[in-house]
Amino acid sequence: MEPRVRSLEGRILAWSPGTGGRPVEGGVAYLPEIHSPADWRSFLGTVAGKWVMLSFPQPTCRANEQWAEFATRGSAQRMSAARSSAQQAWNGSLDATGSQDRSGRDLHVHLEQAGAVGVITSQWPGSFGTTRVFDAYNRDTPTFELSCEDYGLVYRLSANGQDPVLRLTADAEHRGEIPGF
Repeated sequence: MEPRVRSLEGRILAWSPGTGGRPVEGGVAYLPEIHSPADWRSFLGTVAGKWVMLSFPQPTCRANEQWAEFATRGSAQRMSAARSSAQQAWNGSLDATGSQDRSGRDLHVHLEQAGAVGVITSQWPGSFGTTRVFDAYNRDTPTFELSCEDYGLVYRLSANGQDPVLRLTADAEHRGEIPGF
């Protein structure tokens, strides 16, 4: 919705609650550099009423193989190194939250308890135009996944102080356990 109206490519995750047929709108918070559980608790104080970006924001959605094929040798090596370094820093921040669960399930619970309106993810496997879609850990607020490109756009808008506002309307129905065949 802000700083300009634009449709984003995304989907609600499996097991995520919907929005009850009504739009849910909120600003965006992204995970800052976390050095300790105290930093995580401080961040939780900023998420009320916001969508929280909880996946690594790729510096580019082009695969390293495309960089190797189409870029100069030096720029391909720099991009690969920058991606690796940024991913390690992101993982370090997640580790520093003090989460006891490597999947991050408890982080989602903390975000819900802190008043976040939901979680945004993006699990890019490194191939052009693809994504991994998993199940949600939230049980009270929605989790949705954005394409690599749109996740990066929202992250950059937020990181550059342009205060994006997202609106999501999604229907979901939990039908309980369904026996397998």
